[in-house]
Amino acid sequence: MADFKAIKDAARRRVQERLLLAAVCYAGGSVDDAEDVTCRIRRRTIVTGDLPSSGLAFADRVEEKPRLIFIRDQHIPEEHNIYSFGDGEAYRVDTVEEFEGVTISAVCSRLSERSAEDWPGPSI
Repeated sequence: MADFKAIKDAARRRVQERLLLAAVCYAGGSVDDAEDVTCRIRRRTIVTGDLPSSGLAFADRVEEKPRLIFIRDQHIPEEHNIYSFGDGEAYRVDTVEEFEGVTISAVCSRLSERSAEDWPGPSI
């Protein structure tokens, strides 16, 4: 029987490669240090606040916690990097998570559309 971890890593790599988007990485948030990269955006909406069983929803708050997911042998993200996808979409890395098989994830904050325009996207 094949090694389960190897099967999982191969599947994760196939999914990742099919969903890759072109981006420009600005290391440390510097326009002078730009690199073309590919990654996948994972957007997750989280509802926090009131107890889910109460049904009152007085204190509920909706948060979006986007993650950028990279194939780790292609690019390793760092805190404070900015990744621009063009068309007013850019993200600043808040924290980098541990490796997960063949991928590594970065928890990000999305820049406003106006701020994102300061960071040129890929020229594809």
